This record gives sequence, C-alpha cells and structure tokens, in this order.
Amino acid sequence: MLSLRVFACFCAVFVTDALPLGPSDTPVNDRPIIGVLTQEVVDEDMLRFGKTYIPASYVKYLESGGCRVMPIRLKQTLVEYENIFKTINGMMFIGGAADLQTSDYARAAKAFFRLAVEANDAGDYFPIWGTCMGFQLLTVLVAGQNLLTNTTAENLALPLNFTNGRKYPFYGVQWHPEVNRFQWNPNLNFPHSKNAVRVSSLLAEFFVNEARKNMHQFSGPEEEAAALIYNYTPVYVGNISGYEQSYFF
Repeated sequence: MLSLRVFACFCAVFVTDALPLGPSDTPVNDRPIIGVLTQEVVDEDMLRFGKTYIPASYVKYLESGGCRVMPIRLKQTLVEYENIFKTINGMMFIGGAADLQTSDYARAAKAFFRLAVEANDAGDYFPIWGTCMGFQLLTVLVAGQNLLTNTTAENLALPLNFTNGRKYPFYGVQWHPEVNRFQWNPNLNFPHSKNAVRVSSLLAEFFVNEARKNMHQFSGPEEEAAALIYNYTPVYVGNISGYEQSYFF
C-alpha cells in the first residue's frame, strides 16, 4: 500500500540535494523534460483564451531549475497518455480548482500516477510533484478516497511542512513555492523575502534533479520540439486573475 508522510524540512535538506550532481556510474539526463497537466478554465473572463490553461509561474519555476516543460492536455486516451509518459522525465500536478475524483484533470492524473508507480516498481525512476490541489490529488490517489476537510486558511503565509513518498519519489506541498519568485499581485500575501526566494529556487532545483534520474526521451528532435511549451505564447491575465500570465490550450 502506498503512503505519504509529513516531515519538517529545513533549507539544509535541499541545499544538499540541489547541488550539481557529481560523478557517478548512474546515467544522468541533463536535458530533462517535465510534463505539466493542464487545468480546466473555470473563470468566465478567461474562457475567451482557451478551455484549459497552465499559469506561467509554474513554467518559469520549473525552467529555473534547469528543465524544459511539456504541457499535457486533458481528455486524451489512455494510450496517448502512455506514449507521453515514455517521453517525459517527471510530472507536476499544479494547483487550481477541479473535482479530485470525477474531473478530466483527476482522470488524467490517475493515469500518470498509475504509470509512475508501475515504472518505479520496475526500476524506472520517475518523480511526481504536487502543488496545492496537486498535493491534495496525490492524497486522493494514494488513499483511494477524498480525505480533505474544510479549513480556513485563505491568503495566509504560515510555517508549513512538506510531504514525500515513503516508497516512491513523489513529493507534495500544500503551499505554492512558485509564487515566491513569479507572482506579484499586491493584494495577495505572497512572501518575496530573500529566504523565501531561496527556498523556492532550491525546491525547483531539487525536483529537476530528481527528473535527471529518468532516461525517457522522444524518438527524435522534431517530435520533441513540437511538444514543448515554447510553441505557445503566454497571455497577460493580471487584470482578471491572481496570475500575471497564463498559457492557454
């Protein structure tokens, strides 16, 4: 049975893991690609741009750790998700608003979660990261049921814990490390101190270094180039949302 545990995480933990990887007999992928599952647009003001989206802050966050990003659309077949899985080196479930059991987001995440478990069991190291709702989704996928309870914690900046998998390289935070560096709405209580920025940087580097341990790849450079986020242009949405920019699909 899968399980998650909470641990107090100090910067020193990630200083070690975020440092450049030293010589090793283990293959290292220095061109990692992390897949990011898109979210359904629920804000009517943003529907004119597309039906699904990824906030640009997540893309910047991951790229700052030294990887490239592949957007993964919803409503694809299981075979399509299996083929995508063979080309990416890690997976991020981002925050947002979706039903954690019945939505297309949950269905797609469940498919990738199952593939990641099977891969890791077979010795194919594949990391997953969940942020906010993505972390909540991981708990649902592990437990097989929704364990969430109502909690009043809107727009608060408090000391928080981290969660990692006991058996698999699956990680989660209920807070948003990407906002420390890449979101600036003055009405939201985002921490931008040098320590907050440093923690955000270390977490991004840590997860990307986890993805370097995976050797999945595309069949060729043309297919790879066509799949990356560079093919899309972010849209300014700072006047209608808490994000400055988002990618729409």
